[in-house]
Amino acid sequence: GFEVVIIENIFSNENGDQLTTNLSEMERQIETIGAENILCILSTFSCFAPRAPDNIHGIGKLCKKYDLYHVCNNAYGLQSISTCAQIQKCAEKSRIDILVQSTDKNFMVPVGGSIVASIVDAKFVDELSAIYPGRASMAPILDI
Repeated sequence: GFEVVIIENIFSNENGDQLTTNLSEMERQIETIGAENILCILSTFSCFAPRAPDNIHGIGKLCKKYDLYHVCNNAYGLQSISTCAQIQKCAEKSRIDILVQSTDKNFMVPVGGSIVASIVDAKFVDELSAIYPGRASMAPILDI
């Protein structure tokens, strides 16, 4: 099976007191474990204080350098123009493969569901939708 490797955030007061992505430890872990042994890097761009959103640009650069999939939890981000712009910039300048987004948080549908999207790999999304029916009913799709 897979083993989850958690990279602890670091405290930063650069933009106010917050916890931020520890890119140096992330790269150290990639080199220690070996990129060939890593399925993906999972980042979070939607979170609550005192945690800052992950540095998706920095993570994207590491993923591009080591040829690793970059999966981003963007639970609330679809409703934010600046978040969408940063994700687009990340896709253009570095690497972001898959976005996982919440339908109940972004579209306020009554039953939780998710949107799995990719700017670069539509084939993966099609394959995923063929094997994973989702966790809820068809109702959220009909509401959208």
